[in-house]
Amino acid sequence: MRILISALLTMLLVLTCGSNKKELNLENETDESLHEKAVTAYETGEYAKAFQYDSLLLIYFPISDLHIEAQLNMAKALGGQERYEDQLDLLLRLLKENIVPEVVPKIYIQIGQFYEHAAIWNPKNITTDTTDWEKAAGYYRKAVFYPNSQDKMVKAKALYRAGLMYAKIKNYQFATNAYNEVVNSFSESPYSTLAKIKLQDPTNTSEIGFESEAAQELEEERKTILQAKEEPKPVVEEPDQIGVVAPEDTTVQLEIDNETKQTIDQAIPEMEDEDNPVIPDTSAMEEF
Repeated sequence: MRILISALLTMLLVLTCGSNKKELNLENETDESLHEKAVTAYETGEYAKAFQYDSLLLIYFPISDLHIEAQLNMAKALGGQERYEDQLDLLLRLLKENIVPEVVPKIYIQIGQFYEHAAIWNPKNITTDTTDWEKAAGYYRKAVFYPNSQDKMVKAKALYRAGLMYAKIKNYQFATNAYNEVVNSFSESPYSTLAKIKLQDPTNTSEIGFESEAAQELEEERKTILQAKEEPKPVVEEPDQIGVVAPEDTTVQLEIDNETKQTIDQAIPEMEDEDNPVIPDTSAMEEF
């Protein structure tokens, strides 16, 4: 961990150019506020600023629970600046240290995305798009099958991306299998919605956004089905739970005269001894 932080601090010093805590107005900042600013900066395309904010989080809040999330965002920011070697180096360092197993699938996903991007900018005289897509699919598979994390949302994303990579290398059977598994095993994830769209045409390698019309329609359907499954089933209450208390003695005592008793005895013969029941003669049934 110390080696990783040292490397990050070196990069931070280059970026900040001697800025201090006061000049950056950090007196009232928390680790959460710094990371929030870093995420916002990344989403708005201010990658250098995103890297800087999360780096400061590492410096001024060394025991923060956000260390891994911050470094993952820093890696994305490096990629946004096309500093791909630095990005991969940071991700591999995180993977090697593996101090929070639950987030390892996120690291694998970023490495997979690194190779996806590599397919776009590679010079093709050393590697090919197909090779990069295969590597990306391999890391997405690692994210899915990593045993020490139960982050289903991240694993659903990884499996969906793996399916897309298989489609790009024209392995449509693997792509179909991956999409089906997203639908069957991760129905609680919106990526199952995207997978359903891909299953209509597994050869389709275009990116589909959650905001697309087709996705929104299927997403509403998915949420309705999940909500129906989560609704509690009606509970049949016991009598004493609804204010009806059974009497302690439910035997009805009848006073009858001897004449009436005799009539009943004739109409309803005495029951056989339960301990020594009479076995009926079934010989007459054998012919059937």
